Amino acid sequence: MQPRYPFFKGMMPILPTLLTASGEPDLEAQGRLVEYVLACGAVAIGHMGGA
Repeated sequence: MQPRYPFFKGMMPILPTLLTASGEPDLEAQGRLVEYVLACGAVAIGHMGGA
């Protein structure tokens, strides 16, 4: 059986949008999270905003 989407391989997490205590986007923390999942082997990242 052929894979349905053979070009998608590997971990592709959908990340939460990280916020500061005041409710603003925490860009520094978001950057650290992106770097972390990439270092763990993610091949793509679901866009933030809705998670």
